[in-house]
Amino acid sequence: MKILLQRMWLSSKSILGALFINKLFQCYTLEPFDCIPYGEYDVVPYPSAKFGLIVPMLENVPGRTNIEIHVGNLPRDTEGCILVGKERGIDCLASSRAAFNELMNKLHDAWRKKEEVKIRIVLANVNA
Repeated sequence: MKILLQRMWLSSKSILGALFINKLFQCYTLEPFDCIPYGEYDVVPYPSAKFGLIVPMLENVPGRTNIEIHVGNLPRDTEGCILVGKERGIDCLASSRAAFNELMNKLHDAWRKKEEVKIRIVLANVNA
């Protein structure tokens, strides 16, 4: 499975993006400014102690550990991870749990089939 995160909207407190799975739009994303370096990373299932459930984790992020994709709506909901949502606003996401559940269903299918899951993070057309 190939995931693409295009960072697209720069605001005063966060970077919002769009997440695609196999070239199809999946959801929006929100990250803090000290975000993950551009590049490609393996995505593996990870038992998050903070959330008490399995979440996607990016492996081998330079200078970082435990980079998860998880539920959250605002910049304060992340310490460097990727938040997902079905709708976006300025510095916020909405319907995060629904977006996360839909994403996890697709990831669980891929992991069950022993597919390699990779995410590529790129800069798209950033707007102020």
